[in-house]
Amino acid sequence: MQITPILYILDGKCVSLYKGDIKQKKAYPKKPQNYAKDFVRQGARRLLLVDLNASEQHEITNTKIIKEIVEDNPDIEIQYTGGLRSMEEVDKAFQECKVNKVIIGVSALTIIPKAIAKYGADNVYCGIKAKGSHVVSEHTSGANKYEVFDLAQELKHINVENILYHDIWSEGTLLPNYDEVERIISTTDLKVYIGGGISQVKHLNLLKEIHIKGAYIGKALMEGLLYLKDLTLYEVL
Repeated sequence: MQITPILYILDGKCVSLYKGDIKQKKAYPKKPQNYAKDFVRQGARRLLLVDLNASEQHEITNTKIIKEIVEDNPDIEIQYTGGLRSMEEVDKAFQECKVNKVIIGVSALTIIPKAIAKYGADNVYCGIKAKGSHVVSEHTSGANKYEVFDLAQELKHINVENILYHDIWSEGTLLPNYDEVERIISTTDLKVYIGGGISQVKHLNLLKEIHIKGAYIGKALMEGLLYLKDLTLYEVL
């Protein structure tokens, strides 16, 4: 199982959100570049950068910070998500910012096959933001009627191989949602990753038991509830 630290970037600072609510954010004192270096020193071999400004503006916003983190850490894999609603923005992430992988949300589902065709299924993930079993995207118009399970079944038809399930209701709560990912894993060939609420070693043990491909961890690492250097039982690659 792979462990990937997350840096949420808003207005040039690292933050954490509570249940996905940007109004309930908590800011951290150091620069994102410094947190990235801290994680690398602890043994991280990959890192996810979440550009929260880009998510609102639909274009990559914190470009300078992203480039600096990539340049400062050439030996690790940098993943990016936020504002990827067109192939132009996907190209910018890969070609200008030089990230290794991108995660494209359901709101831009139509560009995922194009991105996979150009950059490969191992480098383009589908990010499923959800509230429990219900997909959250602009296309649901807030109704949240699209089921995560149904979407996962459809993704294999557009050549998706990797998905990141992120439960907003778990975000910042330090309690992950296991049920939905276990259902997806048991019924598809997709490689399933989970983010949101992971804060204890026992959470990772449970995830390992259901054969999750990887766990993305943000707040728990930022606040010292978990330390990468202590997670030697898990693959940090």
